[in-house]
Amino acid sequence: MDLLLVLDLDGTLLLRKHKKIHKRKYLNEFLEYCFNNYNVAIYTSMLKNNMQATLNTIMTPNQIDKLLFIWCREYTIPDPDPINRWDTIKSIKLIQDVYNYHIILVDDSERKVRFENPNNIILVKQFIDVNESENELKELQVKIENKFLLLKEKNV
Repeated sequence: MDLLLVLDLDGTLLLRKHKKIHKRKYLNEFLEYCFNNYNVAIYTSMLKNNMQATLNTIMTPNQIDKLLFIWCREYTIPDPDPINRWDTIKSIKLIQDVYNYHIILVDDSERKVRFENPNNIILVKQFIDVNESENELKELQVKIENKFLLLKEKNV
């Protein structure tokens, strides 16, 4: 079974602040790694028009063309216990209904993926400071490799 890496945008790969998009440190290298090793998709709770503008800012046209799918807020589920009126849930089952892959979903929000099997989730530290010193995306590469090995072993 093929591997599918599903990435969140805001707070995971980038920060939207004051109508500007800030790429996370090492984003270009991270995306190159992802596209060279996995099938890649985007699953975000952003509105469609914001998502498209964001993708055009952080990815090359070739990378965007390689995405297996690009899902925005319309593919999320309203949170059954919302804190805010716009809270949503992401569903790996919705992906599995369409695609037959070993799936890892990378997100910065535990609330949005709290109903999912932890074997299919990697949580990253939320990107909230453009001056962050962490190497979150470099460390994420190792986490992804280890998680996919585990998924293959367990056949999840």
